[in-house]
Amino acid sequence: MSTKENTEKANELNEKSLQALTDGKIDDAVSLLLQAIELDPNLDIAYGNLGICYAQLRKYDEALNSYKKALELNPTKISFHTGIAAVYLDTKQYDDAEKHLNIAKDINPKNLAYRLNYGLWLFVTNRYKETIDFHEELLDSGLLPETDLRNNAIVKYRLAFSYLEENNVGRGLDIVEECLSIPFIQNNSQLNFVFFQLKQSAEYKIGG
Repeated sequence: MSTKENTEKANELNEKSLQALTDGKIDDAVSLLLQAIELDPNLDIAYGNLGICYAQLRKYDEALNSYKKALELNPTKISFHTGIAAVYLDTKQYDDAEKHLNIAKDINPKNLAYRLNYGLWLFVTNRYKETIDFHEELLDSGLLPETDLRNNAIVKYRLAFSYLEENNVGRGLDIVEECLSIPFIQNNSQLNFVFFQLKQSAEYKIGG
């Protein structure tokens, strides 16, 4: 095939990988992306998507290598920086995560993936006052759709936990009780459990 045909076929395989990823067929997505890269070694988005797949498989070294290759090809694509930051957060390499989050902020401070991952960085590094300010602003900004129920729950969990750590128990408990009344959280055993734990912590602080 010609170079143009290789690129077109590589893009087709990349698109197929996205559907496989959506269907939860991660190994199939990896196979398709490796074929795409073999056809077009300069297809940056294929390396980025491969990073997503490896991260979901918890193959973090492979994920980092894929994202680094994507960044070599396209150093200003924000999704590559937020993706590699997410891997660094998962592997507790917080300084490296911060570096890529700062680059993402310079590219587009309103990018939702940047906002969610930067909020996570603040939270896991115990910057609770900053976590509160950042997440309250995120909820007020309209950047996080109300229909994104899972990320809304995650943001409110970080907020409630941080308020408890900052000894604003009343505000933290208000958030927890609001969340425990949401059907999505009630029907998600993991989320329901962590919010119930927070409620117990808040009530213990009040009682103590």
